[in-house]
Amino acid sequence: MQIPEYIVQQIRERADILDVVSEHVSLKKKGRYYFGLCPFHEEKTPSFSVDPDRQIFHCFGCGAGGNAISFVMQIQKVSFLEAVRELARKLNIPLPEDNPNDPEARRRLQAYEANEFAAEFFHTNLLQTPAGEKARAYLRKRGFDRRVIEKFKLGWALDSWDGLIREAKLKKISLEGLRTAGLVSRSEQGREYDRFRGRLMFPIFTASGQVAGFGGRLIEDDPKQAKYINTQESPVYHKSSILYGLRENRGAIQQADQAILVEGYADVISLVQFGIENVVASSGTSLTERQAQLLLRYTKNVVILYDGDPAGAHAALRGVDILLDKGLRISVVMLPKEHDPDSFVRQEGPEKLRRLIDQAQDIIEFKISAYRSVKPDDSPQNRAELLHLLVETVARISDEVLRNLYAQQIAGKMGLPDETVFKEIGKVQRNQRLKKKPGTESASVNTAAKAPGARFTAERDLVHIVLNYPDFQPLVFQNLDLNEVNEPDFRAILGRAFQKYRQGEEVTFQEALDVVESPAIQALLAELGFQREENLGEEELRTWVEDCLATIKLTDIRRQIQLLRQEMRQAQHSGSGNLDELNRKYLALKQEELRIRERDWAQKATGEKEDRPDSFPDDVPF
Repeated sequence: MQIPEYIVQQIRERADILDVVSEHVSLKKKGRYYFGLCPFHEEKTPSFSVDPDRQIFHCFGCGAGGNAISFVMQIQKVSFLEAVRELARKLNIPLPEDNPNDPEARRRLQAYEANEFAAEFFHTNLLQTPAGEKARAYLRKRGFDRRVIEKFKLGWALDSWDGLIREAKLKKISLEGLRTAGLVSRSEQGREYDRFRGRLMFPIFTASGQVAGFGGRLIEDDPKQAKYINTQESPVYHKSSILYGLRENRGAIQQADQAILVEGYADVISLVQFGIENVVASSGTSLTERQAQLLLRYTKNVVILYDGDPAGAHAALRGVDILLDKGLRISVVMLPKEHDPDSFVRQEGPEKLRRLIDQAQDIIEFKISAYRSVKPDDSPQNRAELLHLLVETVARISDEVLRNLYAQQIAGKMGLPDETVFKEIGKVQRNQRLKKKPGTESASVNTAAKAPGARFTAERDLVHIVLNYPDFQPLVFQNLDLNEVNEPDFRAILGRAFQKYRQGEEVTFQEALDVVESPAIQALLAELGFQREENLGEEELRTWVEDCLATIKLTDIRRQIQLLRQEMRQAQHSGSGNLDELNRKYLALKQEELRIRERDWAQKATGEKEDRPDSFPDDVPF
């Protein structure tokens, strides 16, 4: 659910960044700023700074930066909406989803309340009731101690038709909430009963800590029942958007800078029990883009650790390309045929498993061995099929250097010329581009991570000037069109600043940070907040603005001139086209270039409200 801007504004105003940061960083005041050790990288000398006036932070060591909302996003590795919800809860600010007049919001709220209640009920049943002794004995036999039981909040669903329903009535938990959460089922006769009965329960948490659903496992074989049953899709549980164990193990994943991806709940808990904690499970589903994006919050390195059988190999093959598409670095461990991660770590021990993980195959080696385990590559048809399989994978890698190295590896392993593999990769990439709908490719690149060009620097400096020197906003806005700004995040900031300017107000750094999508640009923007040049005079600032505007306009004009020259050469070569008309256009562009260089275009802005331009659209989509 989207959160209205007025509520986000309330959170900006009430969430004091000193309070938010101080929960994680010990701060000391030096002058107008507060300093402490950065929570985002290891350091001995404090370089992490907080500006309480502008409500922003910036680390001069690693470059991290932002406001209170982006600090929560970065420290907890959650989305913007999740960070806003977290701050809203702490500040007791009601959200639309808490509105009892919104039917969908009420259903979600009731479902979350029902899940939280059920998790506590199951957990208490396991640890504190005689009925839970059978489950406790099973866990002891499996070697699970109290630490992992409490860490994952394992529980026991009573072997009763309505134990959960009866307890919910006593605790005033809505029956409608139980239905929405998928905790009750209905018989053909219309009788409602507990969906989970006589099962070991695994609560499934969102990354932000809410109970979204459950997995339930039989602890004794019963041919009449499925070994595992899970919560069905609901308003709060979407299997494709959750990784089991992420909430519990995200800190270990960050520390190791590696995630081990397994299939099942028991695999996660067994590895954690034996000290391997940087592990999550896909819960037996094919990996999704959303799950890949969740992993990217914590690491780029993923080891797929699946069962050593054909089904496990097939699952790993399905997962690789999804992860690669999102920029993750993948390696694969296929266990011996008789093992899954749970059985292997129990029988062979954690050190042996760690050695296997350290020796994991890269994606090319894995795909070759997986293919050859099914069919030989001794015929031209099979070799061509294997090549296409490998190329489809490598073409998804966005890092050009890594992609080229893998291409050379494929050529070497298959005894083919490098050029053949590069040509096939090019074909796949062209097909992938053609499949994309027009307009879906983002014009934004992580420009802040590259050496900035003159155009990027000029756009960045205009943002800096608009935010730090509001008196010069008229000069900027009367001489710049929004469409002249290439970097989408800078365009969004300037668009928001222009909207406020039209209303006679100033945009704050808080607002500017919240329209930015790129973490690199957020960090850059926070850095600009600590860089006000106090000694610049009015003429120096005016010259700075004019230089930035000239750079942007000259870049566009010169690109138009270059394209026109190509058109003129083609017309001369073919003898077709109107050369006189092209020459007139060329001379007009050269005159415009001269006018820009001589600053004739720079209007003398008064800054009065009636002089404010309409060059920026009012309907900028934020």
